[in-house]
Amino acid sequence: LEQDRDRIARDLHDGVMQTLYAAGLNLHSVMSAVAAESDPGDVLNETLKMLQSAIADIRSYVMDLRSDQFPDALAAELHARGELVVDVALPERWPELTQQQHSALSHILRESLNNVRKHAHAKQVRIAVRVTEAALELLVADDGDGFDTELLRGREHMGLGNMAARAQGIGSSLLVESESGRGTRLRCILPV
Repeated sequence: LEQDRDRIARDLHDGVMQTLYAAGLNLHSVMSAVAAESDPGDVLNETLKMLQSAIADIRSYVMDLRSDQFPDALAAELHARGELVVDVALPERWPELTQQQHSALSHILRESLNNVRKHAHAKQVRIAVRVTEAALELLVADDGDGFDTELLRGREHMGLGNMAARAQGIGSSLLVESESGRGTRLRCILPV
C-alpha cells in the first residue's frame, strides 16, 4: 500500500499537480489585473492552455493504465499538439518486459517529455529505444536550453527524483547529461 501511495504521489506530481498549481497562480494574477482594471486576456489564454495540458496529462495517465502504447502514443500526442518535432527510433524486436518495467519506463518517458515541454524551450526531441543482448536503453534527447547538472547536486528536484526512483525500482540506471545552451540527454538503461 505504501508503494502504491508513493507511485500515485509521483504520478500526480509529474504532470497534473504542477500544471494545476501554475494555472491557479495565473488565475490569481487575473484577479489582481481585474482589480487594477488591466486587461487579463493574455493571462487567461495562458491559463486555458495550462488547463488543457492538465487534461491531456490525465488522458495520458488513463491511456497508460489501459494499454501498452509506449512510446508511440506519447510522441504522437506531443506532435499532434504541435509543441515539438518528435523523432522516434524504435527497435523491431523488444525484449519481454514485466508490467512494472513497462509502467516505469512509460512514466520516465512521460516525465522527461514533460520536462522538455515545460522547461527546455526545445524545438526538437528524439526518443530512441535500443536493444542489445544485455540491455534496453531509452534515450530522450532535446535541442533545448540545457542546464548545469552541477546545480542538481544536493537539491531536491521531485521530477528527476521520481524518475530515478522509478528506474531504481526496476533495476535500471538513469543518467542525465546536459550543458547550458546545448540541450539535455536522458538515458535509462535496463538490464534484460
